[in-house]
Amino acid sequence: TTTTTINTTTGPGCRLREVDRLYLWTSSGFPHQNYPDNFKCTVIGRSAVIKFLTFKLQPGCRDNVSLTLPYSRVETFCGERSGEYLLPNFNFRSTFKTDSEINNVGFNISVKGTKSSCHKRLQLRNSTTRSNISIRPKGEERRLYQCEWWIEAPVGKRIQVTRLRTFIASTPNCIKDYLVLNGEGMKNYPASSSLIFCERKVTLQPIITKDNLLYVVYHGWTPDSSGFVLRYKVV
Repeated sequence: TTTTTINTTTGPGCRLREVDRLYLWTSSGFPHQNYPDNFKCTVIGRSAVIKFLTFKLQPGCRDNVSLTLPYSRVETFCGERSGEYLLPNFNFRSTFKTDSEINNVGFNISVKGTKSSCHKRLQLRNSTTRSNISIRPKGEERRLYQCEWWIEAPVGKRIQVTRLRTFIASTPNCIKDYLVLNGEGMKNYPASSSLIFCERKVTLQPIITKDNLLYVVYHGWTPDSSGFVLRYKVV
């Protein structure tokens, strides 16, 4: 899960180039001319960190770059900004779109993978019957803690979550702190096929995957969130 791979680019003038294992995504015309009006393009791939090297769009949000997050959430960037943005999961899908008037310099965004002890791929064997995953950050570590697990059982088997205990701060619509599970093999965690948790609770009702894949992503933003413990078995 430490490799950045750009899989798809859609739309005219969407420029992606690789430089020393770093991908650069630039708006159409950058840096020689402003980006065009009535424009849209999408980039899809895997990543952990994006960095705004240059980002200057028209004031307001009629021109923007949107980023798809777990549970069908969308983060929108507009105006001017700099710095880095750490994705909670390794699915990267971003769209740039503009309206019919007023443009600006555009953007140059780097897309890269990063090594993390908190993003893991677990390939289970036939002999694996029960196990668990957990994260219990403490103190200052609780703030902005992001982890993801891709759990894969042998083909023909399924994964059953037998017990889930969450220590997550409750926020409106689970917007800041959350745990999302997807048992249908979808790494982008769409709301239509995922379960989301954002409270202090023990869940005993079994959750069974559709096939042999279970994807789990945890995002802790506030110090009041201190992780979860998830027990599962192969069935």
